[in-house]
Amino acid sequence: MGAGTYTPGSANGSILKMNYTYSGDQVTRVDTCVLDATTPRTESYGYDQLVRSTSGLQPNFAAVGGSFSSRNYDYDGRGNRTTETLDACAPNANVLTYATGHPDQLTRRTSGCTNATPPSSLSHGYVYDRDGRVSVKNWENDSSGTPGYALSFTYAEAQAASGGAQDSVFKAVSVNGPLYNYFYDAFRRRRVKVYPLGNTDEYFHDLGHQLLVDQGNDSTSTANFHPDDNYVWLGGRPVVLIRGRMDPLWSRQADRAGDCTRNGELAACGFYFPVTDHIGKPILMLDAQARVAGTGEYDVFGYVNRVQLHKDTLHPYPTNYSATVADFTQPRAAPLLNVSFRVLFHQVDVQDAPADFAMVWDGDPDGGQLDGPYRGYHRGQVWTNSVTPDGGHLRVSFVSGLQRCCPNGDGGVDCTCQNWPLHRTRHRGLPVPALPNRRSALLDSARIPGAVLRRRDGSV
Repeated sequence: MGAGTYTPGSANGSILKMNYTYSGDQVTRVDTCVLDATTPRTESYGYDQLVRSTSGLQPNFAAVGGSFSSRNYDYDGRGNRTTETLDACAPNANVLTYATGHPDQLTRRTSGCTNATPPSSLSHGYVYDRDGRVSVKNWENDSSGTPGYALSFTYAEAQAASGGAQDSVFKAVSVNGPLYNYFYDAFRRRRVKVYPLGNTDEYFHDLGHQLLVDQGNDSTSTANFHPDDNYVWLGGRPVVLIRGRMDPLWSRQADRAGDCTRNGELAACGFYFPVTDHIGKPILMLDAQARVAGTGEYDVFGYVNRVQLHKDTLHPYPTNYSATVADFTQPRAAPLLNVSFRVLFHQVDVQDAPADFAMVWDGDPDGGQLDGPYRGYHRGQVWTNSVTPDGGHLRVSFVSGLQRCCPNGDGGVDCTCQNWPLHRTRHRGLPVPALPNRRSALLDSARIPGAVLRRRDGSV
């Protein structure tokens, strides 16, 4: 794909170049260059005799970035994953535990970085209902003795009205307390999503099950306007995305200019053009001037723009403690690209004291503070704001004060307690869209088939 005069059957590749290598019907290698990149991002994939993904390798990750450097998977005779080795902890594999008497039910997934310094205690647990559906996903216990974060799923038969949800389709999800509700049409396509404070997203499809309109809100609390994404399809693929907005009274406003922020994530109104790969995943988004507005880089199983990095503080951490919890570089694959980050803290559980907190920094020597502080007791999973270090180098630090402080039972803090356990912060992932000229990554929020999309609030 290139800029300039269109010539049928050819392009100069100035915007995007991709080469595919096949073994039979399966892609075993993809080489990608965006804009003025001189070194391609090379991804290699392996499969077993049942065409299940067994490996992913990106040997030049340190030079050009991406979503992974190495992944390896094994399966049992029933198709259950028995081992998974991620680059975050290689060569140690994550520990996968299945239920006794229910060999197809994964009950716990624990990080393979337990031998790291300090060791990682990152873990997820799963509970199932009588029909074998996941009913609860728990994070590991924090200093309160209870899970630091939890998702609870409710299915249709548990409520008087199904809202169109049937069988394995969940009707409601509790995200660490706040409840999200979902409604479906006669074809079991999601029709409405209701947020905890009553805001709604609405979805409209054509008869061919292609999403035509995705309508939402600028904020998850009080909506000042309603952004909506309109899709144009050609040959089963989205070719145009028009992001516009309506005022609070649902009057249509101009499509080509203005702010179309959605759920607090910045985006400009206008026309965008998604570029998809061989299986329909969006890998590039162009704006109306044919400039790259964002890129999509995927792991082996479809998570977009997310890098695994399992890092912890000491458990428990001492007083007067200062440490770099994580230090990570996502190279700028091309000189014209910038890289923006959001850090996902798997669990934040530190004492309620102003001197105990985590910060996000530009990792280069002359870099400064980018975001923070992040603190608080029993907070669970926390996303940071989006930051853009100049060189793609990010550092997360943590400090603690000279005193132990604990909740006093009245909503305040007691810093004279001596036996209260000091807590921890755990750092799990880095969503990393590549952006030219620091513009927003609309691709990350577009509902296009082929990508795993999860909102910052933990909902889907």
